[in-house]
Amino acid sequence: NMELFTANRPMIEDFKVAFDRELKPGVSVLENVPEPVYSDWLARYQRVLKGESFDMIDQFLIGGVPEYVKLSYKPLYEDSKIIGGSCHSRDITRQYLAEQENKNNALHLNAQINNTNESIWSVDREYRILTTNNVFRDNFEQIFGHRLEKGDRVLDFIPKDLRQEWKNRYDKVLGGKRFVVTDKFEFGEFLQFTDVAFNPIVVNN
Repeated sequence: NMELFTANRPMIEDFKVAFDRELKPGVSVLENVPEPVYSDWLARYQRVLKGESFDMIDQFLIGGVPEYVKLSYKPLYEDSKIIGGSCHSRDITRQYLAEQENKNNALHLNAQINNTNESIWSVDREYRILTTNNVFRDNFEQIFGHRLEKGDRVLDFIPKDLRQEWKNRYDKVLGGKRFVVTDKFEFGEFLQFTDVAFNPIVVNN
């Protein structure tokens, strides 16, 4: 019947701020809840009362209550029969906003590194690809015949006669050194000279 069994103090306080009504056992948890929240919550309660357990993230643009909350819904059983639903909410505003900022930063970085004619790539301590731009993937495929993807061990796709030289370079930058080398590529009678800049990625020293 959508009636409240029980609620803790934070839920009662947040509900009062959001909907100007104090929750008490026996009253409807949907009373004074406006649309479209009413229909959305009703559908969720109906899901849990049918035996479904699930999690969701809600955003509230209401002063005085958490902006982003993670909600967990689980059915309550008695003698193998569903008698109600348990609902738990947790404030994840700081975590959610930080994750969104990281996603936006990643999108901005991806746009920047792909808006250049220079090859850009990074590797971890196992020589696995972390990031690449399209120019690097295209050039590497043209020269070495393999289109690198994230997680590929870059040394595995370099010819054996060049592998030790490149390993030494990666080991040097992974040791904290910044340096530039000039490579020569021969395409028939055409020579191409390329400067390659190596820079360590430092996080928390």
